Amino acid sequence: MRKFLFYFFCFFTIYNLLIWDTQAAEKKQTSMAKNQQQILEEENRGNKKNKKIQTNIICGYINPLRVASFITNAPFGWVNVTPPKPGKKLFQYQSAGFAYDLFEDLAKQLNFKVENTAYTSYRDAIRDLRLGKIDVVAGSYFDKRSLGAGVNVLFPGYISNPIRVLFLKGKERPVDSWDDLSGLKGVVRQEENIYSVIFNQLPKDAQIEQISGSKNAFKKLLTGDVDYLITSTYAAEAEILRFKISDQISIAPKVLASPELFFVFSSHSDCYRLKNLFSNVLKKMKQDEVDYMNRFRSYIDGWGKRFQEVPGLIDEMNQAELNAVKVNVGLSVDVGSDIADIQEPNFQVSVPKEKVPQAIDKKQKKLTTKESKKDTALPAKTQNETNRPLTPAERIQQFQ
Repeated sequence: MRKFLFYFFCFFTIYNLLIWDTQAAEKKQTSMAKNQQQILEEENRGNKKNKKIQTNIICGYINPLRVASFITNAPFGWVNVTPPKPGKKLFQYQSAGFAYDLFEDLAKQLNFKVENTAYTSYRDAIRDLRLGKIDVVAGSYFDKRSLGAGVNVLFPGYISNPIRVLFLKGKERPVDSWDDLSGLKGVVRQEENIYSVIFNQLPKDAQIEQISGSKNAFKKLLTGDVDYLITSTYAAEAEILRFKISDQISIAPKVLASPELFFVFSSHSDCYRLKNLFSNVLKKMKQDEVDYMNRFRSYIDGWGKRFQEVPGLIDEMNQAELNAVKVNVGLSVDVGSDIADIQEPNFQVSVPKEKVPQAIDKKQKKLTTKESKKDTALPAKTQNETNRPLTPAERIQQFQ
């Protein structure tokens, strides 16, 4: 009996030891399994990065880069408007200008697709860029106040934009610094987005109005409502050609600022990972400075040629005073809005010439009164001349 109990005790002890070793081994395996899972989690994060790289490829090749630009800021960018086709009500908008065309050219060299995404408001374009609804805005200053968060700037800038002051000829003033504008009244165009870049440098007593539309800004300068206009040199050249006012405008020789313009990518779009590729091609293109600037200046000349058949701004203003301007471009826009200067490529502005009756002096009036009582026959008129006003010579000839 004692031997039986002894063997039983030994068996029980060995059994418990085996169970304990087994549990310990299982715990060890469980612990190793947990450690291995943590490693897999890290590799999963790596896989996610690889997935983004694949999306990155999709962005350029399968899904085109959605690109917007300036709205009314020639020669850098503008929006062309195509009227709706019969049976449709929507206008078609398309970005155009140096900045958009340059980005599209860079994309073609990289074999990337680009989608022309036009806006009628620059603020809306920047807002959608921050949200990732579009991938690129082809034109902005490196200004956090206007850009905000959620954007990625491509370096280098595509052009340096000199800022100068414009005066009406005969009313020029020497301008060597921003302080020379002290006490004067000026205007700056909203669509150029330069006010936020320069306002810290302006004198405290500077009276500057921000206005939308180059036409509205130049009208204020031409009518004497303001003393000066702050603008980009290149934009000034383009609009002076367009409005045919080179004899009326004086450009101050001093460049007061020269901020860079950049392409801006959305941080919420995987397309921003292509930024370095675009940067390398842009740097290479800018090495031939002469060819690069000749290409840019062709947009200034082209802007002037586009409006060569349109009456100049002064003629338009004079006609407006006579209530004779009837511009029909097929668009209904609010004056002063972002869309006010958006151009449709095929529209032509038709300004009818109003026939202004010739003034009649007092002697002619007396003669007219006397002779009207007589039964003098008037010269016969042809059918085409029925509604034509008589010239002063014809009026006098009647009474001889």
